[in-house]
Amino acid sequence: MVQQNPVTNDRSRDVTPVAEQEFVKAIREREQVGIATYGVSLQTHNGRDAIQDAMEEVVDLWQYIVQIKMEAADLKQQLSIDRDELVEQIMGVVKAMTQAHPTLIDTTAWRTILRQRIEAIWEKVP
Repeated sequence: MVQQNPVTNDRSRDVTPVAEQEFVKAIREREQVGIATYGVSLQTHNGRDAIQDAMEEVVDLWQYIVQIKMEAADLKQQLSIDRDELVEQIMGVVKAMTQAHPTLIDTTAWRTILRQRIEAIWEKVP
């Protein structure tokens, strides 16, 4: 599905400053979790396989995306709302999910891809 170029309207807001602030906050919070759990922040040469850890996080991320996909279909059937409202609800879930699991990557590019996937799913739901 090819999307049109983005438009600006009276609800438009600049995402980058907010995303940057939330990202830095999430890193600091995650560091504190690491210190509370392991006694130190994430260190290099810590005896763990970082690639394996990252792969496990990617698998978790994929499962969250599938969960969102399934819940989007349920929401569409349960609620009589338009696509834009549904996408905003799902993106709110994504934001909450990334706050609850700061190791998940929450970037503008990732959100754009997710939004495209949600819109493709929307087209397939009866």
